[in-house]
Amino acid sequence: MEEKDSLARTDKPANTQLTKMATEAEKNTANRNKFAKLNNLLDGKMYVDVLHKKCLEEVPCTPERCMGSQYAHTTKRPPGVPRPKEELIVHAKDFIDQYYQSIKKLNTPAHLKRMEEVMSSIESTGTYDLTTHELTFGAKTAWRNASRCIGRIQWSKLQMFDARHVRTAKEMFDAICKHVKYAMNNGNLRSSITVFPKRTDPKDDFRIWNTQLIRYAGYRQPDGSVIGDPVNCDFTEVCINMGWTPKGRMFDILPLVISAEGHDPEMFEVPPELTFEVSIKHPKFPWCADLGLKWVGVPFLTSMMFDCGGIEFPAAPFNGWFLQSEVARDLCDTNRYNILETVAKMMGLDTRKISSLWKDQAFVEVNIAVLYSYQSAGITMTDHHTGSDSFIKHMENEQRLRGGCPADWVWIVPPIGGSLTRVFYQEMIRYNLKPSYDYQVDAWRTHVWEKDRDKAGNAVKKPSNKRRFKEVARVVAFSTMMMRKALMTRVKCLILYATETGKSEGFARSTCDIFLHAFDAKMMCMEEYDIAQLENEGLVLIITSTFGNGDPPDQGESFSQELAKLTNDDTPDENENVERGQSEQDDNNSLLMTPGPFGNVRYSVFALGSRAYPNFCAFGQYVDKTLHLLGAERILSLGEGDELCGQEESFRNWAQEVFKTTCDTFCLTDDIDMSAAIGALTRPDINWSSSKFRTTELDEKELDVCEGLSKLHSKSVVPCKLVERIQLQSAESSRQTILAKLDNGGAVELLYQAGDRVGIYPTNPLGLVDAILARLDDAPTPGQVIQVEFLQKTITPLGTTTKWIPYDKRPKCSLRRALGHYLDITTTPSQSFLKLLATQASRDDDREILEQLSTVSRLYEEWKYKKTLNLLDVLNQFPSLKVPPSLIMTQLPLLQQRFYSISSSSLVTPDQIHATIAVVRYRTQDGSGPIRKGVCSGWLNSCDIGETVPCTLRVAPNFRMPEDVTLPVYLISSGSGIAPLRSFWQQRKINKETLLTQSADGETWGEMKLYFGCRNPAEDFIYETELRQMKAEGILTGCYIAFSRRQGQPKVYVQDILLQMSADVYSGIVKRGGHFYVCGSIEMASDVMATLEKILQKEGGMSVKSAKKYIQDLETANRFHKDIFGTSIERNLQTAMRAGEQINGTTHIINVTDETVKQNSLNTPVSNQIKTTTAPTSVKDRQDVTRNIEEKQRKRKKTSSPCVII
Repeated sequence: MEEKDSLARTDKPANTQLTKMATEAEKNTANRNKFAKLNNLLDGKMYVDVLHKKCLEEVPCTPERCMGSQYAHTTKRPPGVPRPKEELIVHAKDFIDQYYQSIKKLNTPAHLKRMEEVMSSIESTGTYDLTTHELTFGAKTAWRNASRCIGRIQWSKLQMFDARHVRTAKEMFDAICKHVKYAMNNGNLRSSITVFPKRTDPKDDFRIWNTQLIRYAGYRQPDGSVIGDPVNCDFTEVCINMGWTPKGRMFDILPLVISAEGHDPEMFEVPPELTFEVSIKHPKFPWCADLGLKWVGVPFLTSMMFDCGGIEFPAAPFNGWFLQSEVARDLCDTNRYNILETVAKMMGLDTRKISSLWKDQAFVEVNIAVLYSYQSAGITMTDHHTGSDSFIKHMENEQRLRGGCPADWVWIVPPIGGSLTRVFYQEMIRYNLKPSYDYQVDAWRTHVWEKDRDKAGNAVKKPSNKRRFKEVARVVAFSTMMMRKALMTRVKCLILYATETGKSEGFARSTCDIFLHAFDAKMMCMEEYDIAQLENEGLVLIITSTFGNGDPPDQGESFSQELAKLTNDDTPDENENVERGQSEQDDNNSLLMTPGPFGNVRYSVFALGSRAYPNFCAFGQYVDKTLHLLGAERILSLGEGDELCGQEESFRNWAQEVFKTTCDTFCLTDDIDMSAAIGALTRPDINWSSSKFRTTELDEKELDVCEGLSKLHSKSVVPCKLVERIQLQSAESSRQTILAKLDNGGAVELLYQAGDRVGIYPTNPLGLVDAILARLDDAPTPGQVIQVEFLQKTITPLGTTTKWIPYDKRPKCSLRRALGHYLDITTTPSQSFLKLLATQASRDDDREILEQLSTVSRLYEEWKYKKTLNLLDVLNQFPSLKVPPSLIMTQLPLLQQRFYSISSSSLVTPDQIHATIAVVRYRTQDGSGPIRKGVCSGWLNSCDIGETVPCTLRVAPNFRMPEDVTLPVYLISSGSGIAPLRSFWQQRKINKETLLTQSADGETWGEMKLYFGCRNPAEDFIYETELRQMKAEGILTGCYIAFSRRQGQPKVYVQDILLQMSADVYSGIVKRGGHFYVCGSIEMASDVMATLEKILQKEGGMSVKSAKKYIQDLETANRFHKDIFGTSIERNLQTAMRAGEQINGTTHIINVTDETVKQNSLNTPVSNQIKTTTAPTSVKDRQDVTRNIEEKQRKRKKTSSPCVII
């Protein structure tokens, strides 16, 4: 009965069966829409793959059959059929979305605009072009999506060479040779791809006929045997038919067969130096070398098509490096060289029966031989266990980043050691993502030869002899194409700069000039660069200064913040246990290492700074360390230039070294004239000549000073008014300190907080300006508005055209305005400026001296520090100089703002900014020359009340009062360093008057204690009355004053008071979580730092190392704050110069570790801060400085008297 029922169920009408099939189909569709769960049978981990839902193309498997073990999966479209427009649009939209999502700009105006451009191009032309950045992203992503590749963890390090400009087979061959040179890298292989022109019509494809660039010939013998590689027999016959002469040996390298634009192919012999073959030997069996086995060192795959954004690239050779089992299979497979039985017999194995496992034993030994041979030859190769582990790591990364990882288990599991590898136990799912590398039919199987096209009646593309255009038009088109090709073949080089004074920009321009000899170089300001594009750059050079005590310059602020975000987002997994600084030749480690977002970027940094500040070149060091942490590869270690000594020479040395190293890295050394390129750094200035620049008079009104400064510096400069100036020191004092009160007119651009800084653009002395105006040659009247113009030359096929255009880096203004407000005329001219002046000297002796000063750094530094000359002094020293106005207007550095810590609280004086300013006075010419004043302090001390003062604001987010007002605050300062602390006590006063603050445990306002040092209470005890008032009102809970020049009394310094109060300081900082502020000179800050370390050792029982580490942790937690400035470093350098010592005369190339990058702090470790007091350059120097500080403290301890307590 049951049997009948069963039969009855199968005999239902046909329409019922169709309904059932439809239901099953719906179920299958539903199943495909579900998430895929993947288990690891070894460790029990389970992944949920959601990435497969983004597929645009299905795999050939069906519910009835699995096609996963098929070797090649070609596209559904047959060969020769172009992609339909509708399909192209779908792929293009998907790819453009992927790209903009990768740079975090999805649905932004830039994304929408680009999408509109692509769709419009497809509608009008049926295709579109990918940008270089899009192509680079696509090439990397295609490797990332390659389900059969086990080594994808390195996908982001793929180097892309754009060869879409080529048009002939010879040009393709040349590009391939450059690719091979780059990839070989003396055995330390580099993954790379060269992309040739896209497919327009399949009949016009660019193709490489070889399946790999370097393959061995296979010769069929009459008896059916094969000499050589059997898999290449058919293609070998193709080459022979084309005229190649066979040699009949086991390892004959086949020629490269290349066809361009559908033309018949051309053959090229592979140069011997590019074959890179490895002889196979065994570490234990000497007879292995006698077998004469060898294999190519680098796998260059050429048979796959690169499909990106719907655009197909039939020729896109790429390389990685071998897994040892790949080479072993090539030698052992029965359809390849089939050496297994030979090896087994040489090993003495029993080959009569397969159950003896002789095949397995022999295959293992061949694998050992291959791995040993490649390692001995110094060529990158990975063993299958390391490859397996790296893929599991990659799969974990992809699951975290993309929600899945396409993988073909059949291909991922190595052919040796199967269940001994981790991938054997990992469930995988294969699906096709785009972009991709796809199999395609061999070109030699589908190519229609031109002679056969004639027979078939097809037109053969032949060059036309008719002149359809005028001869000049053909020349124009040809020359334009040649120039475009010359540019496109070059590697792109991005030069980023950030500057406060313009020096970094000048160095960046010089770097760009030298790199243009071999690269497609461009320079860009950091603040204008989109850091999201950085991962697509191949070569980046960064030249940046450091502001103040370790901060980035304004132009680098946003770049710094974005780097910090990336550091937080892409911190390597702690379980990797791989240092980024390790050699890439350590294959095991490099494969297990996650490359990071900048894995493809090669870079070097040149940092500018001043050793007058403790955190010398801190921002440049931060950028260098952070880029390395994010996976970028240093091509040259950090270069440093000290503005106090030898900066230009340091830069030249770095620029030469980085250019040579980069040319070696990209295999360009043989293609350029190195001496001509390096000569660009030493030639007379290539940016200015009297024939290239001129000034023209204008009938216009010049801009207001602040408007001109705003345009000149690309920032908002606000006019303030000097409403009051108070002399803070007594008339008996030999020094002056002023309190300048500036009315900001309520400008929103100048809304500040306590701790911020005001930037003031000074005015140069009127007498100095007039004297320089009198020395200019052929100059217009001083008040005449002029415009600087430069002669732009444009080279075209028709010849060179010239045109005078405005020099927009200088505003339209009079010479008096430029020299008075815009240009720096008080600083000693640089070497590059002296080189220009030498060209304007009419006397030989003047010209010779100027040339010597401009080229011999040692001589220049001695002259600079001994003479301390301004521009007028130099013009007077060399009277034959005839200086045109255009040179002054374009080559002098800009007059920079001077920053002063704000000495007021906006809660107290909302419409005013107060600045405490020490008036600088110094004697030139080694102490025997005239007295000079600081440009800004001297001007503010002498200008009329009511004078307009151009101002900007620089926020100091890390120099703030603690948000928790119950915490104790320790304020340590000396001299004018008290400036920002005045804003703190003013803010505390107004807060206490307007706020009622109490913590949960009943504690109210925290202690605020001031430790202040000055010389003599009768002369420079500034803000004495105000301090006494603050103490009386309880704003300052402690006020301790140290006098170092009190008549008849021992010298007392703030650090002495701190040591006397060590128990209180320790309790407030360590036990109660207080904040510590140090404001003043470097010497004072260094002494205070050393004293704080001693307090931690004395009161907390810490070791020297622990005390230093504790202070470093305070900085990281933003509880140790510094506002310091340099004072005596210049004097120390002058002394050293006179003594004949060489300080910083050569480039400082240093190696930096990454251990402190994650702290997101630009402050150097405490252990490095003391050394900058006298700029020591060795360990012994640093030890001497530390001993000197300790000795001073011991002496003070013996002689110091109690401090004055208010």
